[in-house]
Amino acid sequence: MHPDGMISLVSRSAACLLFLLPLARATCPANTTTVSTTSTTQTLRSLANARCLYFGSVLDYNDYGDTQYVNIINSQFDVITPGNQMKWAYTERTQGTFDFAGSDLVVNYAKDHGLKLRGHTLVWHEQLPSWVSNGVWSKANLTAAMQNHITGMVQRFKGQIFHWDVVNEVFNEDGTMSSRCSTTS
Repeated sequence: MHPDGMISLVSRSAACLLFLLPLARATCPANTTTVSTTSTTQTLRSLANARCLYFGSVLDYNDYGDTQYVNIINSQFDVITPGNQMKWAYTERTQGTFDFAGSDLVVNYAKDHGLKLRGHTLVWHEQLPSWVSNGVWSKANLTAAMQNHITGMVQRFKGQIFHWDVVNEVFNEDGTMSSRCSTTS
């Protein structure tokens, strides 16, 4: 289980991310100790919700045309996470100029299908725009660029995203700070 309470189940062969997030306590049923599995109409979503969890998966723009996959998303899940559309490399290719076209697609898809949306990810070392990864940065300048990007994204999607991954993979597996996330000032 991740520190934020999220449980991730990853199937690399299917390139699929599944996750469970805690539901708000007010939306939880009073008795969550038993879950009936006799109904043929139960979904993974309903089973997770009975345990006060959301059940989610990744949905990328190239998945929209895959009818079988989209039908599974719509029937089994209540949360989607964009694969790439909200990452820095796709939303601010040029410093200070935002492109929300891909992000808007996934936000609108979630709205149109009654799904919650988890914003992923505002800063990640694997998908930075070239102006960030190739730049020479002081700590103050990089911090300002990150704050501008994060603020621009969060303001754009205020009230539409229920959970944000702000900075992804800051720590190594042993809990130490990743060298990818340090700067020399």
